[in-house]
Amino acid sequence: MKVKPVLAVVCAGMASTLLSCGDSSSNGMFGELPQLYEDAQIAVFKKIKGKFGGSGEEGKESDGLKILAMMKEAMENADENAKPLAEAMKGKTIPFNQSDSLPYRIVSDIVIKSVKLPSFNLAGSDDKTKLEAEFDIVLRDTLEGKYVELCYFLSGEEGNISTGYETVLGGEKVHSEQVVKEGSLWPVSRHYMLPGDTLHVETGIYAPDAPAQVVGRCRAMNFDTRYAVDSQRKALKEQLKKWNEEQEKELDLD
Repeated sequence: MKVKPVLAVVCAGMASTLLSCGDSSSNGMFGELPQLYEDAQIAVFKKIKGKFGGSGEEGKESDGLKILAMMKEAMENADENAKPLAEAMKGKTIPFNQSDSLPYRIVSDIVIKSVKLPSFNLAGSDDKTKLEAEFDIVLRDTLEGKYVELCYFLSGEEGNISTGYETVLGGEKVHSEQVVKEGSLWPVSRHYMLPGDTLHVETGIYAPDAPAQVVGRCRAMNFDTRYAVDSQRKALKEQLKKWNEEQEKELDLD
């Protein structure tokens, strides 16, 4: 194991975690937790770069293990500081808006039930800061099928930042009947839900893959149609990628 390759892998993984964590303000949806992790990770990143990245010499395998140990200690310390902050976020509400074109209406607050802390590994971080939230919706129209699809943007004062989707199963609210379609001799099952049916939603809301100053702009969930959300998804992903690349240059990970 060479120090240079290990350092590159660790730093790249750290960058992924940093860009995924996110919030630069306690007023954001994701509270102060992501900023805490970002500060801890930047500090250990600088320490690693200063100790192992300054010379052109290749190090020993033991040096690579020291790098991993430094990362592990930094994350464990951040976890301990983050736990009371995560606990304090329980019960808080998330602002939201909803389009008039939707077949449902949100009829309760969106309440944070728990917060999942981010985690780090050498392949990067797939485990971003996640808010486990719940709320209720009421159907406005007869809806064919066994589920309702919710599509939304995470947004701020400057516009939409990222997209999210959730499938809500109808459960006992689903009605079924046998129908014979025109031109067919055999009945098929029809599943549907009725106007006025209330469904309870439990969903996970992930911090976008973006620098802290960007994710800190996330203030609300804007629910819209699938078409509206899909039409912006590609452009928003490209913008997130651009912000990430700019952050990587600032962290000198090239």
